[in-house]
Amino acid sequence: MDTWCPIKRAESFGEGVALVEDEDGKQSFIDKSGTVVLNVEQGVTCFGAFHDGLIKCYSQEKNYAYGFMDKSGKVVVPMKYSWVRDFSEGMAFVQLDEYKGFIDTEGHEVISCSDYYQAGDFHEGLASVVKSFDDMKIGFIDTKGNVVIPISLPVAGGEGGEPMLEVEYFSDGLYHIPESHCYIDKTGKQVLNYDSRLWAGRFSEGIAMVSYLWKVQGLMDKEGKNSITQDMIDKADKEIKEEQRRAEEERLAAQRAEEERIRQERERAEAEVREVKSWIEGNWRYRTEFYGSVSEMRIGISGDYIVVMMDGQHYYSGSYTIEDNQLIYNRRNGSADYILIDKYNHRLMADESHPMQRF
Repeated sequence: MDTWCPIKRAESFGEGVALVEDEDGKQSFIDKSGTVVLNVEQGVTCFGAFHDGLIKCYSQEKNYAYGFMDKSGKVVVPMKYSWVRDFSEGMAFVQLDEYKGFIDTEGHEVISCSDYYQAGDFHEGLASVVKSFDDMKIGFIDTKGNVVIPISLPVAGGEGGEPMLEVEYFSDGLYHIPESHCYIDKTGKQVLNYDSRLWAGRFSEGIAMVSYLWKVQGLMDKEGKNSITQDMIDKADKEIKEEQRRAEEERLAAQRAEEERIRQERERAEAEVREVKSWIEGNWRYRTEFYGSVSEMRIGISGDYIVVMMDGQHYYSGSYTIEDNQLIYNRRNGSADYILIDKYNHRLMADESHPMQRF
């Protein structure tokens, strides 16, 4: 068959082939030599990889209804479901409206899970189930849908508190309960406990990885014996304390630097205020014309108030603030503020309609 043309997108290999897509959106499957072994027919979009000889697919023409296609390119499970997951041990979880359950590789609905909030995939003949979102506990059912381990075990929560059933399954005949630092067998019996100071992983071929605060890694067998010694833990504790000490020093140094920055900013702001005040306190003289009447105005600062004199008489006064190098006069009657002085262009304004000119 043809050798594959340039690839725009590719999925992981599964069962010897990988799904690829070209620039035009055309999908095909290639083997490990890069040779095209199957073209996906128009109207069908595949995603993921083959599991148990089947791959997930959907139809845009059918409002994104999902089904499964085999390695010959035939859609063997009709595209009618609102969601599907990969096959595992001959069964796949599907959902259609209110129905939730498992189908076999021929598309027969063999286990109904509509009474459960969520269900995981089958591993070693068992699948995890959660009864409800409000009671976030996990149990296990067998391939006939029978509950073989009661729904009473803690479950890991993901985004929004949703149960992460994709990581809740038996491996090497054991299921790990991190909260209790133990493993159970397929009857639900607790068969192995380990040091509560350690993190432990899933068993594979009789061995599980263990770690102490991710500073020391080791291995553990099914009798609970592990390769992490007390000396290794003591050494890790010393390293952690030294890292914490350095982190605290860095935190304090950063805090001191921030305090110094704030102090310098405050000093600069206070210096600008003093500069504006000293400029105002020079009693700069202005004259203005209000509707044909010429007046002379002097401005000064007295304590927390700005004082304006016009024609030798006290004209008005009020509190003030200095913002962005401008002096803002606040009228005592609570009316809108007016900018009186801008130290950069020496503009004085009684209000926007009556600008005052320096003379």
